Amino acid sequence: MSFLLDLVVGIFLIIYYILESWVLFFIPKSLRMKDIAGQVALVTGGNKETVRLVKAYLKQQPSGKQHEQKAINVDSMVYGFKVDLCKRDDVFRVAQLVQKEVGTVDILINNAGVVSGKSFLSTSDQQNILTMNVNAICHFW
Repeated sequence: MSFLLDLVVGIFLIIYYILESWVLFFIPKSLRMKDIAGQVALVTGGNKETVRLVKAYLKQQPSGKQHEQKAINVDSMVYGFKVDLCKRDDVFRVAQLVQKEVGTVDILINNAGVVSGKSFLSTSDQQNILTMNVNAICHFW
């Protein structure tokens, strides 16, 4: 019975998502985009190039209200915080600091990551632990 139910639900979901994609194909992207004007975006793992690219992207996003579209000096609204993502207490301390100095974060762009560039067996234990802590564990806090 469970197999039959899973089959019916699966077929229903396939049909639903096909219909949804057809409908969304005919709706212009400008009508589907979210208005992010005035929202706070937090980028983790942001080196200078990443921050520059994200700023350029966020600057291009339409505000949705023509009378409010002005040239904004995005550079004056960029804050930098250094945090060790492997230390839970440090993450919470900086989160409170961000809340106090910047305000509530509306958009989270998780870009933090560690890559060793070697095969798993030729990487040291410390590097493997760091990779797992930054790429997987730290997202829970």
